[in-house]
Amino acid sequence: MSPKGGLGRPSGVGDLHPRRRGSLRLSTWDYASTGSYLITVCVAGQRPLLGRVVGSTMHLSPAGRMVAATWAAVLEAAPDVTMDAFVVMPNHLHGIAVLRAAIARARDAPSVSEVVRRFKSLSTRRHHIGGARQGWRPLNGSLWHRGFHDRVLRNEREIQAARAYIEDNPAAWGRDRFHVDGA
Repeated sequence: MSPKGGLGRPSGVGDLHPRRRGSLRLSTWDYASTGSYLITVCVAGQRPLLGRVVGSTMHLSPAGRMVAATWAAVLEAAPDVTMDAFVVMPNHLHGIAVLRAAIARARDAPSVSEVVRRFKSLSTRRHHIGGARQGWRPLNGSLWHRGFHDRVLRNEREIQAARAYIEDNPAAWGRDRFHVDGA
């Protein structure tokens, strides 16, 4: 076995090009094209800043109400984007965004990534302002975890299933993969 590599060395150790997490996105899909997308954005560090679930009902904190209002405002203001179901949870948000890119405007229509970037930027800025004015838990940087999860909803059955998932999310909080004890 060579000291520079071989079977005993963990992958990525000493490599010039360490492994990166593979993309879960569809490589053949244009994420600025017309379609419905289930989006999940997580609070940095999974901190339960946005409220708490009591029983099967989500009770938003002031920061959670700001996040809900910002999600709605960003989607309403974006050209060719409409908002479908969404829920703010203690440490994340699930929402369905519907992009309707007109052929003539396709280059100007926002992609899923652009919509999420706008939302994360504006809500982080609003949290910093709200934190200073209302005594919210201070942030060290962004409100949100780097990146986000998205899923292309390819037909009406998938859209209905995503809506049901969003609606049922507070009731399923104890089993949710984003669940944090104490939230």
